[in-house]
Amino acid sequence: MKTFLLHCLFICFLSSNVSFAQSTNEKYKAEVKASTNQSVDQLPSVSVKYVVQNKTQKQEWFMDRKINTIATFNGMNQQGEVWTRNQNGEIEYTRLFFKEKKLVEYTTGELKTQNIFPNWTKLASMFSPKDIQLLKRVDKRNLFGKDVVVLEGEINKIQTVIWWIPELQIPAYVQQKQGNVDWSMSLKEIFTQTPSSWQWADQAILDNFSKIDASDIGDMESDPFVKKLLEMEGHHH
Repeated sequence: MKTFLLHCLFICFLSSNVSFAQSTNEKYKAEVKASTNQSVDQLPSVSVKYVVQNKTQKQEWFMDRKINTIATFNGMNQQGEVWTRNQNGEIEYTRLFFKEKKLVEYTTGELKTQNIFPNWTKLASMFSPKDIQLLKRVDKRNLFGKDVVVLEGEINKIQTVIWWIPELQIPAYVQQKQGNVDWSMSLKEIFTQTPSSWQWADQAILDNFSKIDASDIGDMESDPFVKKLLEMEGHHH
């Protein structure tokens, strides 16, 4: 499913004094390991707005994180994702098409059928604890009243800079470079509650959208919306 991980593809698309003593960096890694090993259930609910840009585009990207729900939204194409987790830790996924008022729903079983096993911690923080521990601490600062650690290094052979907020377990800034690909994301706003203007995160509004079971898409190729969706994913029949 080519567009399945809008959240993670976004992360993949997506300066300071580097001479900190090695002992300082090892101490930081121990601190990071302790903080990121905490249960994801302990992560605070938070709503954030970012600006994501590369050499040709600039757009707003949003995340609304609750204990068992993670919703993201791309302000440019008006599309998003909603991840939900039940008491058994099973994850379901919904693709949101706000302009079309459509939802495409993937059950846990359908995700497994497509060989997709979401990492809840990475969805909640955009980077996994393993990713963060690969990087070296090179500076620290304060943004939005929060302590921020500046990290540099490589993730999957991609040169990466992250300004990390340990308290929230999210980045304040990310820059990644690999070849001609150069993108960044900058945190612009933090909310302790979901803004009422974020209609895409309002379950009462989403409940009125048309719902499509992802397992039925193959039998709905004559449907105009599904046809457009398949074309967008690169399926040709």
